[in-house]
Amino acid sequence: MIDEERDAAFDELVGRAVAAVPSPFAEHLGSVAIVVEDEPSAEQLTQLGVRGLFGLYQG
Repeated sequence: MIDEERDAAFDELVGRAVAAVPSPFAEHLGSVAIVVEDEPSAEQLTQLGVRGLFGLYQG
């Protein structure tokens, strides 16, 4: 699978996951941004003191 297809498939999975959030919680997601990046930034790694990162909540 080429990167663009993989990215589109992953974006679809993220969309499905967000759509599946139960309504009592989903109604509070209006101002929440869900951002998917391929790699963490050097700044994020430095701030966290880690070499790798698979997920990060900031807020």
